[in-house]
Amino acid sequence: MKTSERTLLKGYYWNHDAIRKDMEKLQTVRDNIGNYSAEDFSAIHDWFLYHEQCILSHHHGEDDFFFPIMREKQPAFKEQLDTMEHEHVAMDVLLNTLREICTALKNGNPDAVKQFIVSANEYINLVTRHLNKEEEIVENVIKDIPEAEVRKTEEDYRKRMPQSELSKLMPWLVDAMDEKDKKFFFGVVPFFVKWIYQYSAKPKFDKRIACIK
Repeated sequence: MKTSERTLLKGYYWNHDAIRKDMEKLQTVRDNIGNYSAEDFSAIHDWFLYHEQCILSHHHGEDDFFFPIMREKQPAFKEQLDTMEHEHVAMDVLLNTLREICTALKNGNPDAVKQFIVSANEYINLVTRHLNKEEEIVENVIKDIPEAEVRKTEEDYRKRMPQSELSKLMPWLVDAMDEKDKKFFFGVVPFFVKWIYQYSAKPKFDKRIACIK
C-alpha cells in the first residue's frame, strides 16, 4: 500500500519511504563509483553524513517514543521487536564503516572503492530486509489497537519534535513523497515551516544530493 493511501502512521511510513529512496541513491553511487572525481566523493561524503543523521533521528523516535508506547499497548510487540534488535546494531556498524570508507574515498584512497561496493551492498540488503520485517510487525500490532489511540500517539510525537529537527528532516521526507502526500503534508504544516522548507531546507537538500548521478 502506498503511504498516500494510508490513514494511520503516515509519518512512520514517510520515514521508511525516505530511507528506501536513500537506498536507491546509494545504489546509484555504487553503480557509478568509477565515474566520480575527488570533488564528487567529497560531496557524497557530506550526503552520507546527512543520511546518517536522518537514520539516527528516525531510530531515536522509534526507540525512545513510538516503540515503548506500542509495547505498553500491545505486550506481544516487545517479543517480536526484540528478535530484530541485532539488526539495529548491525546497521549502526555498517553506517560507521561506510562513513569511514566515504572519508577514504574523499581523501583519494583507491582501495576504498572495492570496500565501498561490498559494504554498500551489505547495508542496502540489511536495511531493505529490516524495513520490510519491521513494517509487518507494526501492522500486526496496530490492528489490535483502537485507531484513536494510534492517532493520539502520532500527534503526541509530532508535538514533541523540535522545529529544528523537523526542518532538518523535512526535505528528506518530502523528496520521497508522491504528489498526493506532498499536498497533504504542506496542507497541515504551519506557514513558517513551509517558508523554511522553500527558502532554506530544500535548496540545501537539492545541493546536497546533486552529486548523486
